[in-house]
Amino acid sequence: MRILMFGNSFTYYNDMPAMLSELLQAEVKAVTRGGAKLSEFRDPEREIGKEAEDVLRSGHWDYVILQDQSSRPVRFRDSFLRDVHILCRKIRSVGACPLLFATWPYRPGADQYKKTRLDFESLGVGLADAYRTAGEKEGLPVADAGRRFIKLWESGDPKGIEGLYAPDGSHPGMAGSRIAAESIADAIRKDMEKKAAQAEEAAERGPSGDQIPEAEREYFEYPKPTSVTVKDTDIRIRILHMYQVLRKHSDAEHPLTTNQIRALMEKEHGISMHRTTVPGDIEVLKAAGFNVVGRRARQNKYYLAEGDFELAELKILIDAVESSRFITEKKSGELIEKLSSLTSEQNARKLRRHIFTTGRVRSLNEKCWYIIDAFNEAINEGRRVSFQYTDIDGRKRVVLRNHGRPYIISPYTLLWNGDYYYLLGFDHNKGEMRTYRVDRIADQPQILKEAADPVPEDFDLGRYTREVFRMFDNEQLQEVDLLCSYEVMKGVVDQFGMDIKIKRAGTGWFGLRVTVCTSATFYAWVFQWAGRIRIMGPEKARQEYRQMALKALEEGTASGQTGEEENGQAGRTEGSH
Repeated sequence: MRILMFGNSFTYYNDMPAMLSELLQAEVKAVTRGGAKLSEFRDPEREIGKEAEDVLRSGHWDYVILQDQSSRPVRFRDSFLRDVHILCRKIRSVGACPLLFATWPYRPGADQYKKTRLDFESLGVGLADAYRTAGEKEGLPVADAGRRFIKLWESGDPKGIEGLYAPDGSHPGMAGSRIAAESIADAIRKDMEKKAAQAEEAAERGPSGDQIPEAEREYFEYPKPTSVTVKDTDIRIRILHMYQVLRKHSDAEHPLTTNQIRALMEKEHGISMHRTTVPGDIEVLKAAGFNVVGRRARQNKYYLAEGDFELAELKILIDAVESSRFITEKKSGELIEKLSSLTSEQNARKLRRHIFTTGRVRSLNEKCWYIIDAFNEAINEGRRVSFQYTDIDGRKRVVLRNHGRPYIISPYTLLWNGDYYYLLGFDHNKGEMRTYRVDRIADQPQILKEAADPVPEDFDLGRYTREVFRMFDNEQLQEVDLLCSYEVMKGVVDQFGMDIKIKRAGTGWFGLRVTVCTSATFYAWVFQWAGRIRIMGPEKARQEYRQMALKALEEGTASGQTGEEENGQAGRTEGSH
């Protein structure tokens, strides 16, 4: 047996992996780091996350043990459950079984309680509940070492308590590590016994799951390929595989006959089926709520009716992914593959034929997903974030803004505006609300302990996103008065929405006030209308726009004169030869 462990000092203290190896006579490898959280193990951009993924895929593992930071499953329960879900998916993709290692509360009176605002009872109950919930949600075993810690401590038996905790009141003593190893070993043994019992029960049953009379057994038995283990004959596994076949290969235009289903089950899952078994399994799927449609004919045909998404809906989602500049080329391809898997292979081929890559400029920041995830976590938990923000200098080098000093932000929300994702929040250095492009954030944001400032009660996100169109980095907002020709009404409505308040300003003209970032992006939008939109105020905005236009005109004129001089000089040079 080969066991892999992901955890921190609660795992590696007193060489607990060696104790587990001795108990199970198994090979045990641990990927650990002091203070490590499960969110880091699932992130291949982190050093420990990359190491964990490399080791996970380096060979076959029977069990992978997951242990989170000591109090995080209680303080950040939703994040913990999400981390477990993502890691379980990765672990199962390589054929291993995930197992949760539920840890213990700190010793009563330990200093750590001052930081967490918890106590021995609430932390113990919270840890047990969080790990139990994760185990139930993901269908995996839980080694509850914490329960044994609590039981021993509450017994008051000096012999039981001795060596339970290290002197810091947090880490396990030698006896505590032994209890942890025994809890994990017990959980693995019970899980193996359960699977063995299920396999034995399945072996006694025929393909339909019913007990077969001895006289009829030869007719119903089917040969098992050498690659198939006994547990693969379990009716539950077989029906799940049939669902996968129907989802992957069938739709209303491409129903499958009984023999086609049997052939695909044999080819893709190594499971042979008798033709009389297929209709029964189809009925089980129907009873479970799956919309499997049968067509009666000389050869009955079946297909899984349209799922959560219709083909046109998937096409819209794929187009949105493909046209998004903040999504990197690599991640775009991965998302399109995942979206295509939500329909049959025949429909997926139709989707792929219609994908057209426009060759548009894309972000190069592969960390965007983890940055967005960190911001979501901070918003949900009501905490401030700290990050470095980048710019690009004249030599196309990525440089840090604000002299490399981190920005401290109370995050309010994430916005997808135009081609990019933005973080909207209160900048504690500037003392005002700002926006930041996610793909320009230098590295993984740090979630701080300080509570975030609440969103102002009068803040209207819908109005903000309408007014602050085409956001440009984190420029300051201000109100601008515009005078517009009726000819450009459509363009104004496209940018600011139908609910803008306008007032008549003479024949063929109207005025309005908007809140925008007075950046080059805004001035370029005004300029494109060739005088049919005019900036009336404030005076600073008028002057900035005027100076930008004059500078462009002067540089264009100077460039033209330089070209004429060079051409003239070239003519004289040629004439002199």
